[in-house]
Amino acid sequence: MRYFIPGLCIILAGFLTTKYAYSSQTRYVTMRSKKNRHTFFYQEETISQRLVPKTPSQVLYKNALENRNISLLFVNGPAGSGKTHMACDVAIDMLNKGNVDKIIVTRPTIPVDNEEIGFLPGTIQRKMAPWLIPVNDVFLNYYTQKEIDRMIFDKIIDFGPIAHMRGRTFTNAYIIADEMQNSTPLQMKMLLTRIGEGSKMIITGDLMQSDLKSETNGLADFIDRYKPWIEKSNDLQNIHLVWLTHMDVFRSETVKAVIKVYEGIENYYKLNKTQEIVEDTNDGTPELTLYHDNTTYIDEQNSSSTSVNGDSALIPISHISRYFKDNDYTI
Repeated sequence: MRYFIPGLCIILAGFLTTKYAYSSQTRYVTMRSKKNRHTFFYQEETISQRLVPKTPSQVLYKNALENRNISLLFVNGPAGSGKTHMACDVAIDMLNKGNVDKIIVTRPTIPVDNEEIGFLPGTIQRKMAPWLIPVNDVFLNYYTQKEIDRMIFDKIIDFGPIAHMRGRTFTNAYIIADEMQNSTPLQMKMLLTRIGEGSKMIITGDLMQSDLKSETNGLADFIDRYKPWIEKSNDLQNIHLVWLTHMDVFRSETVKAVIKVYEGIENYYKLNKTQEIVEDTNDGTPELTLYHDNTTYIDEQNSSSTSVNGDSALIPISHISRYFKDNDYTI
């Protein structure tokens, strides 16, 4: 008996270690306390190098992502500008530091240019998998797929469609809503009203890549409504908007060139004054200041046709929000 109890303790300890470690080379361990909350431990040296902003606008964006006084952040920008990657990067860092309890990722399930993939069997996560591959790829920079699956099982990471967000309240969570140029105004309103105490929501999108057939998408609709408020009131300090352009694309030089072609370079987002960076005299880190001023949008000179373009990456002029045709529009 004198050998039995110590041996049993060793076996039990080994079992618990195996159960709660995500891999043999433990990067991330979670255990439940008596309050059913998660405590996180991770080895910094095994985590992939964090994404470093390369342009002034990306610095602004990352500062806004990390600013806990901003509870709702909108970012509009072209493909490859780091909208989703930086949001996931900061979300993972916030989770590791214990600033939030979970990460929630959602997006509209709109096929590109009517390219349907048919019925998908299985759980919500499996049904959402085709739409969340880009986000999952970012998480794979930090965790193995097995680790991600375990965190989903433990509800530390929550992938789901916008329709399943109705009726929920997000408390102490970091929420990333991706590709929201494909949401409807009603979907956007429903999602934004889910934010609870201690939570932060990031809305990413590209107004030049909407796959909706309706005239106005949820992202453009909110910007339309937001502009009059910031012109006459300062009571929306916890809501911010960051604008990225082809100058912020770092996916590759080829992608940057492609974005220039589709933007028409001189007809898209003619910036007379860009977002400004103000140096903090305390520690030398840039502070966030918004926004683009005296910005003009969309040259309609060669855009006489109002028919729907077959290329889903383009929005016809008839689909552009009225504020984007106003030369006095400022963000």
